Amino acid sequence: MPRNIKNERVSNLAMKLAEETGASITDAVGTAVEARLQELHRERERVGLAEKLMEIGRHCAIHAPADWLTRDFDQELYGEKGLPQ
Repeated sequence: MPRNIKNERVSNLAMKLAEETGASITDAVGTAVEARLQELHRERERVGLAEKLMEIGRHCAIHAPADWLTRDFDQELYGEKGLPQ
């Protein structure tokens, strides 16, 4: 079902994008909408991945030896110059 852009600013942006890309207005708008949708999906995937990693961290912390929670691993792993030992 065709849609008409009734917002002058959006219409001008669509025309400018079409001119700069050499695409039709329809193709330019379609490409822009697809790109934004892909960006949103990547953001959601990152949030989902971050939550999965946090869950793994919580699970590991429960099963880690008690002294691991108070150790300063930065001191053990890196020297004074911040390089691995």
